[in-house]
Amino acid sequence: VFFFFKQKTAYEIKECDWSSDVCSSDLDVTNILLQILDEGELTDSHGRTVNFRNVIIVMTSNIGSRELAQQARMGFSIPEESVAHDAVAERYEELKSIVLRELKDAMTPELLGRIDQTVVFAPLGLPELQRICDLHIEDLQQRLQKKHITLDVSKGVRQEIAQRAFNEEAGARPIRRFVQELIEDPIATSVVTEELGEGYSVQARKTGGQVKVVPVKKTDKPSK
Repeated sequence: VFFFFKQKTAYEIKECDWSSDVCSSDLDVTNILLQILDEGELTDSHGRTVNFRNVIIVMTSNIGSRELAQQARMGFSIPEESVAHDAVAERYEELKSIVLRELKDAMTPELLGRIDQTVVFAPLGLPELQRICDLHIEDLQQRLQKKHITLDVSKGVRQEIAQRAFNEEAGARPIRRFVQELIEDPIATSVVTEELGEGYSVQARKTGGQVKVVPVKKTDKPSK
């Protein structure tokens, strides 16, 4: 559950980790949400009141995620210009209707009736996962830059990470784990063994179907 608090000039976003899925949340959580959505405020056991009248609440659910992930795989395998692509788009609309019906079965009518809008997100395809992978790698590069270490990750490694996440059909969540497993952990090991330090660069390359992470002194010629 995400709360968007309206400030003077912008919205402040806060995440409330009550549940990873609003549809599987505890009854007490549902009752709290009902009070917020119905009355626009929340009162605790000590009588303190929190005003939610300038708040946008966004709730997420994993209902239908497996079916949508399978649809993403179908959509990726068919070219945009293909006539069959229209059939995939039509199938997605059908799945969207199925997801909304499942939502009605899983969520209490009292809570569902107080939601202004329900959005079914399109599943992440391989191109989207590759862009998310780039963001995780950029974050790692920035953290290493503070230690005066540069990181160069080849296109093949980026594609390998995105493809692994795509095969798991779990959306973008596995990407962080694969970046840590394939790149970050080997770098940490090299730091511990003193093979890597300030003034070094790190190259991550895909060689023979495997990802290799190699520390290189900046004075050395990079390996091909």
